[in-house]
Order: sequence, then structure tokens, then C-alpha cells
Amino acid sequence: MQDTSSCELTLGSSFSPSSHNSLFKSPVLSNGCNLSTNTDFKGSSSYSSSNEKTSTPQTFLSPVSMATVPCAPQPRQAAVGHAAPPFPCLTTPLGSSAASVRPLQQAPHAEMRDKSTKRAFVPPMTPQPLYIEGSSGSEVLRPVSEIPVRFRSIFSEFPFFNYLQSKALDDVLYTDKNFVACAPTGSGKTVLFELAIIRLLMETQKPWRKVKAVYMAPIKALCSQCYDNWSKKFGPLGLTCKELTGDTEVDDLFEIHDSHIIVTTPEKWDSMTRKWKDNCLLQLVRLFLIDEVHVVKDATRGATLEVVVSRMKAVNSYRTSQIPEAGVTMRFVAVSATIPNISDIADWLSNGSEPATYLSMDESHRPVKLWKVVLGFPCSGTQTEFKFDLSLNYKMANIIQTYSDQKPTLVFCSTRKGAQQSAAVLAKDARFIMNFEHKQRLMKYTNSVLDSKLR
Repeated sequence: MQDTSSCELTLGSSFSPSSHNSLFKSPVLSNGCNLSTNTDFKGSSSYSSSNEKTSTPQTFLSPVSMATVPCAPQPRQAAVGHAAPPFPCLTTPLGSSAASVRPLQQAPHAEMRDKSTKRAFVPPMTPQPLYIEGSSGSEVLRPVSEIPVRFRSIFSEFPFFNYLQSKALDDVLYTDKNFVACAPTGSGKTVLFELAIIRLLMETQKPWRKVKAVYMAPIKALCSQCYDNWSKKFGPLGLTCKELTGDTEVDDLFEIHDSHIIVTTPEKWDSMTRKWKDNCLLQLVRLFLIDEVHVVKDATRGATLEVVVSRMKAVNSYRTSQIPEAGVTMRFVAVSATIPNISDIADWLSNGSEPATYLSMDESHRPVKLWKVVLGFPCSGTQTEFKFDLSLNYKMANIIQTYSDQKPTLVFCSTRKGAQQSAAVLAKDARFIMNFEHKQRLMKYTNSVLDSKLR
């Protein structure tokens, strides 16, 4: 084949009778040639010698570069097969190494189609990564089209994975190793869980009746959010998702056995798995997802999380020893925004032979950059810690008005009572600018609050 890398096929040029006739002649191609025509990519091939003006081309590529070679003249009635190039003289379509041109097989309903257009199949292009310049130099973003077609609907909201997801893609999607990720808030760590679920589905034959994944988060609000999101994403694939928290009804426990994805809290899963040798549900768990794994250091709830994870590791070891020929293991994937000793967590989540793979991202990859301001206030020797906390409530209004730029503001308090006291002080002292719509929204939410003090 001669070198024709400089040849270009330009789609969308105007149509005329002369160009209509030239489509069926074998053009003399050479380096630097430019073949122009009007093509509508819609369905199977059909063409007529009508002189009507063609419709607006519908294509996702402009222009499309293809390798071409000179070829013998083709019959006037020629169609493009499913694997053939768009034109008779094109022998190598996009992303393909070989193709053949088949003679036209006229369908019975061919006369009913629009005779002024030529339809052709264009094979999809090979997914290419996106190279961008980041704070740490050149960064590569992997395309969503890299994953199997039947799972791409899960990531329909974006065409490329972000930097964190691109870095973790090989370890999460193409291996079965345990994985730990530490990345700032809002960097897309939940997508890593979804990729791990896809990996599990890729390794298992349909129907996925005996495959279960458990997602565990310390806050019920996180569980509810994940349940609603994953029910919509994985539902079309035939997977059922079930929420198992302290609010779960007794009747719903029977539905857990028929669910593929279980969303739960450490305390609820602890009560469900204490007699794990007699629990047939645990024998089906293949993937264990841990969100906010830094809670393991919490003085009150950390012990429960540690016990649950250690128990699941014991279940995995027991199952492997009982049926070694099956080769079925449980995979652990954990994420957090604040893990100073991520290597220790990786050692803890080892599979027995090697520690878990881990990925740590610093603040430079935070999607929304933060401006940090630290303000110090003196505490007199006569003030107790409780009184000092109360005095800080009266300083919040000036701080918010100084630094918020009239934007929504979050105030974190250590206790529920402290949140009520801070809200009461702000409601009295703060003079925030509010329009009528803002006031109506506040009144709506106020009437829905059951606590009279908070209202």
C-alpha cells in the first residue's frame, strides 16, 4: 500500500449533479488529495441518481482522516457493508485493519427511503486519552469509552474520567487487588466504587444471582444518597440495590438476600454478621466497599468499623480455606479524604500475601481550590472550655460577612446542641441580605423542622 497519510476525507461539502456523478467514479488519488462529498450517517446503505439536494449531514466527526489507495472503478450500484469502508476506494476504515466491499443487496423497502442521501456505517474510533496541563505537569485523562459498552451508561454524565479516577483505573478496573484511595473531598472517589462493581460484573457470568457487593458508610445520609444514585445507575443492568440501616423495616430484611448491592452502616452490618458461620448471605459477598475509612480512629465508632472489617477478612479466609479450588475471594476497596498513614491502612487490608494497592492525592488536585484563613481568639484563664465555645458563637456573624462574599456558608459544630446554639445566635445578630425568594425558602424549611428551638 502506498503512503497516503496526507489524504483527508471532508464531510459536509455542498452537493451538485457533477459531484453526484463523481462519487461513482474511481478518483485518481495521490498524496495531498482531498475527496469531498456529502454523507448522512444514519443506517444501511442506499443511493439513487436523484438530483435532489441532500439533507444536512449528521456526523460526529469533521473532518475524518482515513488511509486510502487507488482502486479499480466500482459499479454504479454499490453499497457499504457493516465492516466495509464508507467509500469503495477506502480500504482501511477507522480503527480497523481490514475490510471488504460487498455488492449491493437491495432490501424490499429500499424504495421507501430517501433517495437523495447516501448512508454508510463508520466504525467507532479507538478511544484516545486526553492530555492536559495540570499543576504537576502533563496529566492524562482516560476516556469513558475505554470500559465495556454495556456499562458506559453508568458514567453518561462525563466523557473522560478525572485525574484521580484515571490514575486508579488500571488498579481498580483491570485487577482484583485490594485498593485504598486518599483524595480531597469532591474528587470523585465514589466513581472508584462503581468501577470496582463493574470489575466484579465483568468477572462474573450473567445472571448475577450469587454475587453481592456491600457498601458501608458511617452516616445514614451517605447510605441514602448512594442507594438512590446506584438504584438509578445499576437498575437498568438488572441489579437491585437495598438499603440496610437502623431505619430498615423487619420485612425488608428478607429482600436483602435477593439484592446485589447492599448499602449499610458499620453498626447495622455488625449486628447482621455476628453469627457469620451460619449466615449464608456472607458467603456470597465478593466485594466490600468502605467509605470514610478514617472513622476507624474515632474514639466511639472506630472500634465497630475495625471489628466489622476484621470479621469480613475472617470470612474471606474461612471461605478460601474451605473451598480452595473455587478461587473465590473477597475484595476490599476503601476511600477517605483524610488518611495521614495510608500505608498502614493498606497493610491492614492486605489479602494475606501482599498489602493493598494505595493511591494518595494531595490538595493540588482538589477540584474546588480552598482559600484557608486561620483566626485566633484568646481564651482567658477564668473561662472554661464550654464558655469559650459559647463566646465564639458571637464572633461568627462578622466572620461570615467578611469572608463569605454573600455566598452560602457552612458552620461545623461538634454537637447537635452546639449547632442549635450557633443557629440561634446567628438568627439574632446576623443581618444577611436576602431577597423575597430566599425568605420564602427559609420559611418553607422552617415549617418542616420539628424541633421548636431549632425552628
